[in-house]
Amino acid sequence: MDERLNCVGALAVELQPGSQARAMILAQSEAGDLGALMARDLAKFAARAPDLDLAVLAGLFDPVELLRPGYPLHAELSRLLALAKLK
Repeated sequence: MDERLNCVGALAVELQPGSQARAMILAQSEAGDLGALMARDLAKFAARAPDLDLAVLAGLFDPVELLRPGYPLHAELSRLLALAKLK
């Protein structure tokens, strides 16, 4: 049995009416910067946060795909986290 515990969170960014996103995804360096800021903020109110792995996908996703466990997006997050642990 897999002993890992996954907790999925979403950071929603709402665009102003009539505006469009600059891009569908962030560059890896931009996503890394965003992840670092998220980790810093999480550590302020969750004492064990530094012990956790944080995987960030920085792009525009369909809310249904994001909010339904077992959809391909969740598998991709797990895959990316496993790859990061190998490095």
